[in-house]
Amino acid sequence: MPQLAYDYGLSFRLPSPDIGKLMRRHASVCEQQGPASCRIVGMDLSGETDGTGRRGTLQLAVAASHARAVSALLEDEAEQAGAEQASATIASEEVSKSIVDTEARIRARQDLRDRLTEVLRTRKGSVRELVEAERSVAAVNEEIDQARSWLAETKGRVAFSRMDIDYAPAAAPVGTFIAPIEGALGSLSGILGTIVALLIVLLAIGLPVGGLAMGAVWLRRRLAAHPVAG
Repeated sequence: MPQLAYDYGLSFRLPSPDIGKLMRRHASVCEQQGPASCRIVGMDLSGETDGTGRRGTLQLAVAASHARAVSALLEDEAEQAGAEQASATIASEEVSKSIVDTEARIRARQDLRDRLTEVLRTRKGSVRELVEAERSVAAVNEEIDQARSWLAETKGRVAFSRMDIDYAPAAAPVGTFIAPIEGALGSLSGILGTIVALLIVLLAIGLPVGGLAMGAVWLRRRLAAHPVAG
């Protein structure tokens, strides 16, 4: 049968002062299930209660067969607390082949260790070969320990799903008093921009025309003062 390691993710948004309260309620929900079903792996709460920097995280290890039920309980608690669920994710990793391969590797290394141990026990071979066999036994034992550690961790991930819960402040609603002011300022900036553009156009047209008019007046005065002889 396929063996899957599941990772669950939940994210909630609520007022900053209520973040710590909801985290504690969720932790209590986990503890009420018992250690065979749910365990608290980590918990972190930081930031001021009256600021937007308030953040919280809760990490749980939940028995794979109970993960969906525990997730539903956490969502119900959040809804009762007035929190908004921002996201919910489920990811899985197929680890069957890795587990089978690791178990086969452990058996192979155990067979090799037994053969090397037999060489040492019977003292068959030269001193150099016996020293090399001792080193090989130590190296094989280290490989076996590492493989067993990885195998235990992976089987633990299959048996207990990881559940990460994120808490953050809800976005503050825009006040009805501020909104019209912001709209008026936006409209005013558009009007001022239009006026400035119109002035630029008038100057671009008015300066050449004004220069021609002033030149014509100057020329008329000069001709009047100094008439041209017939």
